[in-house]
Amino acid sequence: MSLSLRYLEEAKIEELAHEYERQGYSVSKDHRDADVVYDLVANNGQRKVAIEVQARAALAGRAEQITRQREVAQKHGYNFQLFIVNPPLEKKIVFEELDLLLFQHFVNQIPEALDQLSSRTTIDNVKRLEISAITVTREGFHLTGVGMVEVTLAYGTGEGRDGISWEASFPFDFAMSINQQFDIVEVENLAFDTSGFDE
Repeated sequence: MSLSLRYLEEAKIEELAHEYERQGYSVSKDHRDADVVYDLVANNGQRKVAIEVQARAALAGRAEQITRQREVAQKHGYNFQLFIVNPPLEKKIVFEELDLLLFQHFVNQIPEALDQLSSRTTIDNVKRLEISAITVTREGFHLTGVGMVEVTLAYGTGEGRDGISWEASFPFDFAMSINQQFDIVEVENLAFDTSGFDE
């Protein structure tokens, strides 16, 4: 079993233990009874509950174990409960052509953090955008996320062989508002990580 699935199981076990304790039960973890072990056993003197927590991905290989746990629980007067946990569904937010929108914004107004890196900074591309949050309002959308900008840094006043230039990429964070016509109306935060270049 992967560590992430085991973590989900452990978290659910802790949640159930606290819940039963709040209800006045005494709780024991990893309780052994005959030849089986339960994740939790809760007892309030009148009712005994044997609890097993399993990740759905691991159920297929544990069918016999769970059947045996249920049999032993019923034999010894326990109410057997099986809790199944699932990892949260991964959510990916897609905002079409946001990379182009940001690219045009940077070209029209080169961010100072990039402009000051050379005597002539050119925006080449915006890529690897990941939106962490989106809020839909009557006026449009508010987005926060991260991305990568590719630039060409040129030095010197000459052209061609008179100057030197090279390409670089910098990660950035953004927070901005976009109207219903998909125009950027406000950029609340735009932070570029140029620490590697500065060093």
